[in-house]
Amino acid sequence: MNWIFFILIGVSASTAITIWHRLALKDKDSDPIAYSIVFQFTAGFIILIYALISGFDASELKNYLPNILLMVVSYYLFNYFRLNSLKKIEASKFTILFQTGILWTVLGAIIFLNETVTFEQFAGIILIILSVIIVTAKGFKFNFKIEEIFALAAAPIASIAFLNDVYILRKFDIPTYSALTFLFPALFMAAVNPKKIAATKTYLKGKRFLNILIVSMLTSIAILCYYAALTLGAKASQISPLTQVATILTVIFAFIFLKERDDLVKKLIAVFLGFIGVLLLK
Repeated sequence: MNWIFFILIGVSASTAITIWHRLALKDKDSDPIAYSIVFQFTAGFIILIYALISGFDASELKNYLPNILLMVVSYYLFNYFRLNSLKKIEASKFTILFQTGILWTVLGAIIFLNETVTFEQFAGIILIILSVIIVTAKGFKFNFKIEEIFALAAAPIASIAFLNDVYILRKFDIPTYSALTFLFPALFMAAVNPKKIAATKTYLKGKRFLNILIVSMLTSIAILCYYAALTLGAKASQISPLTQVATILTVIFAFIFLKERDDLVKKLIAVFLGFIGVLLLK
């Protein structure tokens, strides 16, 4: 089966995930850390069940201990910045800012994975950066808020985590490793933030847990699809640009379901430039 098929499923799920996270976190009493702990454990256990059914295999774990440590820290920081950003920022603006991660992924793929980038792909990167400038500029001034900085910080961290995953998955079992990318960072986050453990109770019951269960299932589907694409021959520098199509869908769905209509013209221009950039990078 062509890897593009898995990417399309992953992109669709990723769009729904961003919208769902924003819905869950925009309440004033929401706690991004407690939410993240429950979310990661739930997604991890869902994938773990699949891994156990398909054949759990962690035999390569001992051979990748430095990379596993990098995975734990990078995913911890990624979830910290992403969810704290989505608590205060619009989902549409977050996803536009987050697409800057493609720059770091492509550069990382060149340096560490010996992949090449053409002039057209470089032009695509410039257009994506320009889209970020448009969506964040106020007149002729930059006015980055802390939640926007968090969104930008999450991008390179996600790229580091992704490239590290690509390296590990050359030999590691996909379902097994996918489960570990949620369970290990969740344990680390709980250990670093012990006072937040009590706050997780509010996310373990009722509507809040149902929402986490749904977004965890979507996340499991997205992660497994992206990793499956890698095993079918997709390059890291190909997957990352294509996943940015989720940016376009997120802006559209955020307009429809979250009523995010502020600076709509700027967002549409930014999305258009970003989309052209994605096409060039493809």
